[in-house]
Parts: sequence; C-alpha cells; structure tokens
Amino acid sequence: MPATLHDALVTVWLGVCAYLDIKTRKVPNVLTLPGLIYGVLVASLQGNWPAGVLAVVLVFLSDLPKQLASFLSIVALGIAAAFTWLKLGMGMEAVLAQCMLVVIWQMWLRELTGGADAKILMGLVLIYGSGIFLAATFAGGVIGLFALARKQKMLPYVLPIAVGSVAFFIMKHAGLL
Repeated sequence: MPATLHDALVTVWLGVCAYLDIKTRKVPNVLTLPGLIYGVLVASLQGNWPAGVLAVVLVFLSDLPKQLASFLSIVALGIAAAFTWLKLGMGMEAVLAQCMLVVIWQMWLRELTGGADAKILMGLVLIYGSGIFLAATFAGGVIGLFALARKQKMLPYVLPIAVGSVAFFIMKHAGLL
C-alpha cells in the first residue's frame, strides 16, 4: 500500500477515535485493539519483531500486580533491546521505539493515561517509530496549554495524538523527517 494512502487511512482511524474520545470520553476496544495488532504486524514485517513481541508481553503483564509488572516490563525491554541491537544489528531507532512502548505502557500502568490512549500510541509507535510519539507528546503539550488557559480540568488525549500524528505525516511527506 502506498505510504500516502496508508497514512490517510491511519488519519481517518485517528479521527474516528478522537471524535469518540471528545464526545463520549471512551474509545472502544473494537477500534483500539486492531490498531495495536496492526502495529505488531507492521513492526514484525519491517524486521523489528522484538518490538512486536514486547508489545504482546506488555499486554500479558497487565494482569500482574503493578510492581511486578513494572519490573518485568523493564526486564523484557532489556532483553528485546539487547537482542535487537546485538543479534539483529538494527539501529538505535528500533531500540528507541521499544523504549517508547514501555514508557507508554508504564504511563498506563500508573494511570497517567487511559487504556485507549496507550493502545493507540503503542500501535502508532510500532508502525512509525519513536518520532510519532514525540510529535503526539508535543501536540499534547500545546493543546494542554490551551486547555489550561481555558481552565479545563480534563483533556481527551486522543485529539492531541491525532493532531501530532497528522503533523508527523505532513513533515514526513514534505521531506522534513
């Protein structure tokens, strides 16, 4: 599938997720799980299958007590990163994407973000790498400042994820990344 069409379909998916997050403050698993599964498949097909395995491990760790799950997620990251770097010879971007997966999952584990936000971000990182996480985080900061100025207490975070992702796609297609 051409990159432009792929990015357009991801943008439509993010738009639907953002709309539901704004209107209902819920994004159903029927929308978020396919994105995460698709991310696992894309990462695996692109050669970073340890990132896909790591994402699956993180999902299974979610049922364990928080302290144990947190510790095991760091162990799993160490194993995946070492294997990716030393055995597969992949670059730092592949390892950084794995680090972002654990950061996102740890944010969810500590209730700093919702489950839908985490699954969407993890799927995007698996597909596009760590740069999209940075774009979404930056957009979240900017939109968060506007929300703070308006004295909003809650911010549906899928909107900044979508805005940051679209900015990432625009910069990518303009040759700025």
